[in-house]
Amino acid sequence: APFGLKLVEIGNENGTPEFPPRYRYVHDALKARHPDLITIADLSWIGRDLMRDCRFDIEDNHFYNAPQWFMNAFDHYDRRDRKLPPVYVGEVAVTSGDGGDLKGNLIAALAEGVFLMGCERNGDVVKMVSYAPLLAHVDGRSGWHGMIYHDSTRAFGTVSYQLWKLFGHHRPDYALKTAVEFTPAAEPPIHGRVGV
Repeated sequence: APFGLKLVEIGNENGTPEFPPRYRYVHDALKARHPDLITIADLSWIGRDLMRDCRFDIEDNHFYNAPQWFMNAFDHYDRRDRKLPPVYVGEVAVTSGDGGDLKGNLIAALAEGVFLMGCERNGDVVKMVSYAPLLAHVDGRSGWHGMIYHDSTRAFGTVSYQLWKLFGHHRPDYALKTAVEFTPAAEPPIHGRVGV
C-alpha cells in the first residue's frame, strides 16, 4: 500500500562521468510515474557542470572534515546563487583526529555547531541538514565519529548528539544581524641586550 513517500535521492556520492545519464534514466522514470515526487541529487563528488542536463528539486552536499574547516565554513552558503535548487546538507560530521579518537569531543561538536548556525542563517537555501553516521557500533571502525553509539546492551549520545538536540529543540524564528569589532593587541616591544 502507498505510504506517502515524498522525497527520493537518486545516487549517493557518485563522481564519474557515467553517472549523469544513469541519473536521468532513473529520474525520468520516477517522474513519469510519480510527478509530485521531490528528487534529490548529490553533488558532493560530481561537478555541477557534469550534472547540467539533469533535473532535480534539491541538491545534496556532504561535508566531512576537521573542526577548523567547519568553523571557517560558517559563511559557506552566504554567496550561493539563490536561483539554484535549495540544499539538503545530507551528511555532516567532524572526522579528523582533532574530533577525538573515536567518540567525538567538545571541539568537534562546537565546530559542527558553528557550521549549523551558518546553515540556519541561510535557511532560504539550506532546507535540511543531517548528521552522518547517525548510529555507530562502539567497536566500529575508528576515526569515524557516530552521533549515537550502541552495543548489545546500551546506547548513548555523544557531545555532537547533545549539540544537535539543542538545535532541534530550539529552532530560531529569525536571525539578528550582528557586527563584531576586534582590535588586536599591539605587538609587544622587543627588549633585551646583545651578549657575546
